[in-house]
Amino acid sequence: MLFELISGKRNSHQSEDRSFAFFPSLAANVLMVGGDILSLLDTRLNREATVEEVTKVFKVAYWCIQHEEDSRPSMSEVERILDGYWM
Repeated sequence: MLFELISGKRNSHQSEDRSFAFFPSLAANVLMVGGDILSLLDTRLNREATVEEVTKVFKVAYWCIQHEEDSRPSMSEVERILDGYWM
């Protein structure tokens, strides 16, 4: 859900040529190469966020989609992180 809030789009999208785009993978590529992370924001946000804020939300979002359920944070942990009380 956090990825969709950031991008304003569904996490996966099938293009006209029937290939799939998966937003979490796209975002990971941008993060790893040091690309323009703010370009991933929903255009309605007018880039009104800092790189640090968006990076924090992405890190939490990736933590939430860990394969092993026990490795994922609780919703209260997510809330504390996003409110700035942790991390």
